[in-house]
Amino acid sequence: MYYEAETQFHEWLGERNAKYQIARNMLAEKIPVEQIMKLTGLTAEEVSAAAKETDAVVAEE
Repeated sequence: MYYEAETQFHEWLGERNAKYQIARNMLAEKIPVEQIMKLTGLTAEEVSAAAKETDAVVAEE
């Protein structure tokens, strides 16, 4: 039971990290936050956090 929960957590964490990396790449390409949110499922706050991790400028629509 514990192993299954731990595995699910690691899968979730991997998916989250992948979404953050995609958001960082999109920010680098100057894609608007609204579009990043729509395509990744991240919130505006999460996109902003991804931007802070890479010093990217958040482009508003």
